[in-house]
Amino acid sequence: MPNALMVPEVHLMLSIAQREINNKNSVTILTCGGGKNFACSKNIYGIKAICKSCLFQQDNLVKKLNGKFVLKKISDQQKINSKVNIKKIKNYKYKNTNLGLAAFSSYTNTSRDTYLKGAIAQNSINKLVDTSITILLYFEKLLKKNYYSKIFVFNSRMSEKRCLLDYSINKNINIRNIEKLTTEKFYDFGKNLKKKRNFLKKKILKFKKKKKNYNFKKEKKFYSNKLNSSADPLNPDVYSSRQTKNSLPKLWNVKNNNIIFFTASDDEYQSFGKDFNPQFLSDQKSIIKKTCEIIKDNNKYFLWIRIHPRLEDVKWVDFDFYKSIEKKYKNVGVIYPNDKVSSYALILNANKVICYWSLLIAESAYWRQKKTISLTKNDMEAIGLGVTPKNIKDYKNQILNRDVFDMRLRHRALMYVNFFLNAGIKIKYFSGNIHDGYKFNKQKINLNTKSFLLYYFGKIYENFLNKYIN
Repeated sequence: MPNALMVPEVHLMLSIAQREINNKNSVTILTCGGGKNFACSKNIYGIKAICKSCLFQQDNLVKKLNGKFVLKKISDQQKINSKVNIKKIKNYKYKNTNLGLAAFSSYTNTSRDTYLKGAIAQNSINKLVDTSITILLYFEKLLKKNYYSKIFVFNSRMSEKRCLLDYSINKNINIRNIEKLTTEKFYDFGKNLKKKRNFLKKKILKFKKKKKNYNFKKEKKFYSNKLNSSADPLNPDVYSSRQTKNSLPKLWNVKNNNIIFFTASDDEYQSFGKDFNPQFLSDQKSIIKKTCEIIKDNNKYFLWIRIHPRLEDVKWVDFDFYKSIEKKYKNVGVIYPNDKVSSYALILNANKVICYWSLLIAESAYWRQKKTISLTKNDMEAIGLGVTPKNIKDYKNQILNRDVFDMRLRHRALMYVNFFLNAGIKIKYFSGNIHDGYKFNKQKINLNTKSFLLYYFGKIYENFLNKYIN
């Protein structure tokens, strides 16, 4: 189900379709037909210009495929649940599919409005849910009339695809969720989302066994490059490149027990479901407050809170909250998104590192050879790179107790990144990378003039809605 504006999704899905056509398989491409009030992860407000741009690009893309295939477009909107309770959206299900969580994921990924306070949040969520229901009902009807041996989707966390993944799992249909491992390689997660903890643990350990006497040269270089902010094949943005190497806060005191708390984007960890949310406190602010309270009367401890650099221009970040705790607690300091203090200098000099869910868990374990406090149960915690508190008492003990040096952690960290760098497969007809651009069948895919102008002005309007209306 390719979205014509998503990169590299469109390149990947065209490549898979071409592969299956060349293998003499009957191929059906199911895609959005852009009905009235449709909304998706690329167009959360249902802006007509963006929708039309996608439709024009669809027509351009299918012409690039060689061979026979069937194209089906979904365009008739089903208005069934236009007034979903936004306060309970993450728990909302339709036909036992997680439509609410998927709508939340799509909406917050663009708006960053984690707590759904936006003036048009309800309207956006309604459109996303209605569109998902429309897609699901069409999909259900299609499967009753036709048999498909394989169904491929990409990045199934989002609203327009989560309904397909969940429905297929419920009906035991062979669906393959393809996800990106690096900026060039992909992995077949089968009926699992990319962040499925136990699935990843098994795959990482199994992949490691395939390579005996492996020297991890590539993986060691990966960690060195990350430390020096020179390259990151797993992520397109290298935020640390904007920071001053080896820089620490002015008030840093080596005599203190320096604790580093790396914040996360609230919407990101919440959109993955309850496993990615600490069981003992409801949100990030509560955990930060509790952490401050744990060390407030002990002058030997100093808590440094690093706000993620990506949140610099996000209006929903409550910077007043961070300013208030700096004033309230004498042994707490906040490092703001635009601060040039080095995240890696913090890790290398810290007595304790706390993260939600971030590659920093693995990086900290690699360089410090001590486990990171991981506030969520995730794949890194599952293979022993971090430890997740069971409750508040356990969290307090983990903060106040001295970290144990463990030489095995460096090997585990190498093993972890070994999977992400090497396990992914290269799809035939797909090439390129985030820096040089992606290609399908050796061709770069650009928007034509009409699609570009519609998309460009549509996104300007979307940014206006995000900044001034929502």
